[in-house]
Amino acid sequence: MLANVYKLLFLIIIFKSTICVASEGEVCIPRQLKYHTKPDNSAHPTLHTYNYMSKLVCALECSEEPFCTAFSFTEQSRVCKTYGIDIEDLDSQRYEIGTNLYLWSQRCGHLPSVPNASPPTVQSSNGYPAGKRVGYSCVEGAHMVGNGESLCLSNGTWFMSSVKCVFVKTCHEADMLGINISPPIAIRPIDNGAVAYVICERRQDGVYTVIGHNLANRTHITGHETDFSGVFPIEYTVPLELAIGVADISAECEQFIKFECLRSGAHYNSFRTRTGEQADYFAGGVKGQGDNNCACKINNACIGQEICNCNADVGEWKDDTGYNQYKEDLPITAFLGGDTGGSDEEAKITIGSLKCKG
Repeated sequence: MLANVYKLLFLIIIFKSTICVASEGEVCIPRQLKYHTKPDNSAHPTLHTYNYMSKLVCALECSEEPFCTAFSFTEQSRVCKTYGIDIEDLDSQRYEIGTNLYLWSQRCGHLPSVPNASPPTVQSSNGYPAGKRVGYSCVEGAHMVGNGESLCLSNGTWFMSSVKCVFVKTCHEADMLGINISPPIAIRPIDNGAVAYVICERRQDGVYTVIGHNLANRTHITGHETDFSGVFPIEYTVPLELAIGVADISAECEQFIKFECLRSGAHYNSFRTRTGEQADYFAGGVKGQGDNNCACKINNACIGQEICNCNADVGEWKDDTGYNQYKEDLPITAFLGGDTGGSDEEAKITIGSLKCKG
């Protein structure tokens, strides 16, 4: 019984300290603002409506609602309404309340720090009223998950759940977090490493991180007779270590190769892996067999029972096409051309972007 009395006294003290702006004896003079606007139901900030209450209980209901910044109470109908509004917006007459509005006087202090995020450069020296929303921005390369707004609650603390800035390592991760993957987007594939901008490609089987390079266009090759003597370095749109980082953390990677040939054997052409080593397989071939084989060998579909179509010297344009999918070798760092020194020998090479999923 005594505990209930103390609780009631405490609630009365809270009511007077938060609702009253002055007291005359036992009479509370409430902080209030009366205004009228055009009806606009879509703009109503009402949180809850309660019936058959007293003003004191109405105030207590508001104090227990974390997003309540004001309440109204109509004596005749004994209807209590609680509101979650930015008190500084009252002068803009956005809300249709049409009765006395009682405001909390407690204010929020300095904006809290958030990892990878920055509050406004200029902050209020007098604090912020309940209901005030303040937007944060992310540091370069980080993405906002949420609306980026902090909210001053009626108890003088900041509600920060909508402010979260994160770095993502791949397009797949960004998509899983609901981040817009329209190109280009920032990723950071290596922890505490540099930020890079990449293209995201959505397919039926998932979202791919796409990294382009300088040799993406079809390149004509002539004048390199010695095996693998024509070296064509590949420079990616991001630093090589970041492209390798994307491949390492992804579930699958691929890189397209199309080698078109006129009397230029595929076994005289090759590519370098991420480590600079010469690969022992070619366009879509099988690694580890040591014969520079191509994709057509897998199904024994090569011309003349060769291991690549271009090894069959048929005197007309042919091609070997496939996807290199050994991600431990990707990205490709150079194309090595040969057997194009004769006047009737030439080749064309197309190497696709590095594409990684997951």
